[in-house]
Amino acid sequence: MARGGCGREILARVGLTTQSENLDGADNTIKTTAIGPGWGIGITYWYSRHWCLSFSAGNPLVQFSQTAREQPAPLDETKTSTTAFAAIFDSTVAIMIHLFN
Repeated sequence: MARGGCGREILARVGLTTQSENLDGADNTIKTTAIGPGWGIGITYWYSRHWCLSFSAGNPLVQFSQTAREQPAPLDETKTSTTAFAAIFDSTVAIMIHLFN
C-alpha cells in the first residue's frame, strides 16, 4: 500500500479465556472458562511499505462460560454455566505497530 494509506477492516474472532483463583485453605479453587465467537472493526494506517499502525476493537457475539468451584469434603464440586447472546458491547481494544521486511 502507498505511503499514507488507510484501511478499514471488519473482524471475526474466536476467543477463549481461562481464569483460576486459589483462595487460602484447602479445596476452594475457583476456575472460570469462557469461549465464543466475536466481531469487531479495525483501522490501519500505513506510514510506509514497511510499517503501519493499527487499531482494533472486538466484541463477543455469543459467549459460553462455566465456573467450577471446589468444595471441602464430603461436598461435590459445583458448576455454574451461562450463555450470553446478541451483539454484546464488551470491547477488547488493541493498538499495534506492524513492521514488514
